[in-house]
Amino acid sequence: MINGVVKNDAPTERQEQRKGSALAFLGWAFVVLSLLWLPVVTSPIAVILGFLTKKVEGRDIQGPVIMIAGIACGVLGFLIGLYAFTKE
Repeated sequence: MINGVVKNDAPTERQEQRKGSALAFLGWAFVVLSLLWLPVVTSPIAVILGFLTKKVEGRDIQGPVIMIAGIACGVLGFLIGLYAFTKE
Protein backbone atom coordinates (compact mmCIF):
# COMPACT_ATOMS: atom_id res chain seq x y z
CA MET A 1 0.00 0.00 0.00
CA ILE A 2 1.44 3.33 -1.08
CA ASN A 3 -0.29 6.53 0.09
CA GLY A 4 -3.51 4.64 0.73
CA VAL A 5 -3.51 3.05 -2.74
CA VAL A 6 -3.19 -0.69 -3.10
CA LYS A 7 -0.70 -1.55 -5.80
CA ASN A 8 -1.56 -4.53 -7.99
CA ASP A 9 1.35 -5.81 -10.11
CA ALA A 10 -0.72 -8.41 -11.92
CA PRO A 11 -1.12 -7.59 -15.62
CA THR A 12 -4.58 -6.74 -16.84
CA GLU A 13 -6.35 -8.75 -19.53
CA ARG A 14 -5.62 -6.04 -22.11
CA GLN A 15 -1.89 -6.11 -21.28
CA GLU A 16 -1.85 -9.90 -21.64
CA GLN A 17 -3.56 -9.61 -25.03
CA ARG A 18 -1.06 -7.01 -26.29
CA LYS A 19 1.94 -8.97 -25.05
CA GLY A 20 1.47 -11.79 -27.54
CA SER A 21 0.55 -10.03 -30.76
CA ALA A 22 3.88 -10.13 -32.64
CA LEU A 23 3.18 -13.42 -34.42
CA ALA A 24 -0.28 -12.26 -35.49
CA PHE A 25 1.10 -8.97 -36.81
CA LEU A 26 3.83 -10.74 -38.77
CA GLY A 27 1.29 -13.25 -40.07
CA TRP A 28 -0.91 -10.48 -41.47
CA ALA A 29 2.15 -8.72 -42.93
CA PHE A 30 3.14 -11.89 -44.81
CA VAL A 31 -0.45 -12.35 -46.01
CA VAL A 32 -0.27 -8.93 -47.66
CA LEU A 33 3.21 -9.63 -49.01
CA SER A 34 1.98 -12.87 -50.58
CA LEU A 35 -0.21 -10.78 -52.87
CA LEU A 36 2.60 -8.48 -53.95
CA TRP A 37 5.97 -10.22 -53.73
CA LEU A 38 7.05 -13.87 -54.11
CA PRO A 39 3.81 -15.60 -53.18
CA VAL A 40 5.46 -19.04 -53.33
CA VAL A 41 7.75 -18.04 -50.43
CA THR A 42 5.66 -15.59 -48.40
CA SER A 43 2.41 -17.56 -48.42
CA PRO A 44 3.84 -20.60 -46.57
CA ILE A 45 5.46 -18.26 -44.06
CA ALA A 46 2.05 -16.65 -43.46
CA VAL A 47 0.50 -20.10 -42.93
CA ILE A 48 3.23 -21.08 -40.45
CA LEU A 49 2.81 -17.80 -38.58
CA GLY A 50 -0.96 -18.35 -38.48
CA PHE A 51 -0.38 -21.80 -36.98
CA LEU A 52 2.00 -20.35 -34.38
CA THR A 53 -0.49 -17.59 -33.62
CA LYS A 54 -3.06 -20.25 -32.78
CA LYS A 55 -0.76 -22.51 -30.78
CA VAL A 56 1.57 -20.07 -29.01
CA GLU A 57 -0.61 -17.00 -28.58
CA GLY A 58 -3.84 -18.96 -28.11
CA ARG A 59 -5.81 -16.95 -30.65
CA ASP A 60 -8.21 -19.65 -31.77
CA ILE A 61 -10.00 -17.51 -34.37
CA GLN A 62 -7.29 -15.21 -35.70
CA GLY A 63 -4.74 -17.99 -36.25
CA PRO A 64 -6.87 -20.06 -38.66
CA VAL A 65 -8.05 -16.89 -40.42
CA ILE A 66 -4.40 -15.95 -41.05
CA MET A 67 -3.75 -19.46 -42.39
CA ILE A 68 -6.73 -19.36 -44.77
CA ALA A 69 -5.95 -15.81 -45.90
CA GLY A 70 -2.32 -16.79 -46.47
CA ILE A 71 -3.32 -19.66 -48.73
CA ALA A 72 -5.94 -17.61 -50.61
CA CYS A 73 -3.69 -14.58 -51.11
CA GLY A 74 -0.79 -16.83 -52.11
CA VAL A 75 -2.85 -18.46 -54.86
CA LEU A 76 -4.22 -15.09 -55.96
CA GLY A 77 -0.75 -13.53 -55.94
CA PHE A 78 0.59 -16.44 -57.99
CA LEU A 79 -2.21 -16.06 -60.54
CA ILE A 80 -1.69 -12.29 -60.74
CA GLY A 81 2.02 -12.79 -61.30
CA LEU A 82 1.40 -15.49 -63.88
CA TYR A 83 -1.00 -13.23 -65.77
CA ALA A 84 1.31 -10.21 -65.54
CA PHE A 85 4.36 -12.01 -66.89
CA THR A 86 2.63 -13.97 -69.65
CA LYS A 87 0.76 -11.00 -71.09
CA GLU A 88 2.48 -9.64 -74.19
